[in-house]
Amino acid sequence: LGRRRGWMLLTQVALLLGGIQIRNWSLLTGVVVVYLATSLGIGWVTELLHIERRRAERLALMDALTGMPNRRHSVVFIEAAFAAAKRGIPFTVVLFDVDRFKAYNDTRGHLEGDEALKKIATVLGGSTRKMNLTARWGGEEFLSMLSDTPVEGGRIFAERVLSEIHQTFPDGSLTLSGGVARFTEKMDTPTRLLSAADQAMYEAKAAGGDCVRVAGETT
Repeated sequence: LGRRRGWMLLTQVALLLGGIQIRNWSLLTGVVVVYLATSLGIGWVTELLHIERRRAERLALMDALTGMPNRRHSVVFIEAAFAAAKRGIPFTVVLFDVDRFKAYNDTRGHLEGDEALKKIATVLGGSTRKMNLTARWGGEEFLSMLSDTPVEGGRIFAERVLSEIHQTFPDGSLTLSGGVARFTEKMDTPTRLLSAADQAMYEAKAAGGDCVRVAGETT
């Protein structure tokens, strides 16, 4: 009410200074009130639209099931980290795949399978430094992107994650296979780095799972 009176006073002063005579002050009051209400309403709606847009942007980069970054977010991060790697900053990625997840789903049901993925996401998220990013790459695959981290650091990170998964699933019903790959000057695109990690991950699978393999290393 005080603000409205203030606006009315300012309006009156402005009109008097302009030499404009107003005969119907009630009509003017109504016009000013409508104008102010409209302005406030537009501002309120605009703020709501900004909030919803930011919410939509967050959702577009988030996996709906686990609440962790999704593949789209991964692509944005890895492109930036790959560009930094070309300037000499070490960059290592680890691709994890859940061992025997189909069998787990078939015997325990999809709801239990979803809960298991959430638990794995929690382990991965808690193990990842803020400067790095771990995301759900797709299905039962997760990708950790470790900036300023040499390959040995990637191996240690992956083995620590596998150890924590053992504690999360003490019955051994689910384990992870991890493939570690580092950026090299021969890699001209992030796809080559991801392919190297993927190949290493499949080598871990072929070894029986629940282990880590590093691209380019023989066992």
